[in-house]
Amino acid sequence: MKFANIFPVLISSLFCLSGPLLSEENDKKGLYNTISVGGGRVTDIDFGYLGTLGFETGLELETGLGYDFGNSRIELTYGWNASDFENTSTSSKYVDILMQTISFNGYYDLENDSDLTPFIGAGFGTTFVETGDDDDQVTTYSIYAGLSYLISRNVDLDLKFTHRRFGDVELEGFNLSDVSVNSGLLGLRFHF
Repeated sequence: MKFANIFPVLISSLFCLSGPLLSEENDKKGLYNTISVGGGRVTDIDFGYLGTLGFETGLELETGLGYDFGNSRIELTYGWNASDFENTSTSSKYVDILMQTISFNGYYDLENDSDLTPFIGAGFGTTFVETGDDDDQVTTYSIYAGLSYLISRNVDLDLKFTHRRFGDVELEGFNLSDVSVNSGLLGLRFHF
């Protein structure tokens, strides 16, 4: 994994961590930053004559900027997922797959009287997929489900499950369809 590929996530993290210091109100409507870390697993992919290859669970990072309307939210996020093929002796140019996603998401918070709030969401965007010596850019659609826990006046702890589906990916001469990633992320949301 290249440091340059996660550099945007690290820089965005600095902005996320500054959010609570700038806020003194508790209405939680308005701008917020989010940062999450977790694991993502790419579904098995049929590489033609190479066969169907599976993936190990890989590292997934996500950061973004959003706006909270009360019981609904919108976000623009940058996500990064890196996974390795499992149980294969294929040459090293096929070992890693890197996916970087820019996505516009909408969420609906199922408000209640507790500090624990379930939410659902959907999003669309574009993903840059790299493996070996090739890359492709594809359309992405995502669905989300999760729980948010109020830690303090302006900070929420989020547990989010994502199913992300990609358009047809063309890599190394292979046309790959039905590619998706399932991930679980734990993160913080800082309200301004």
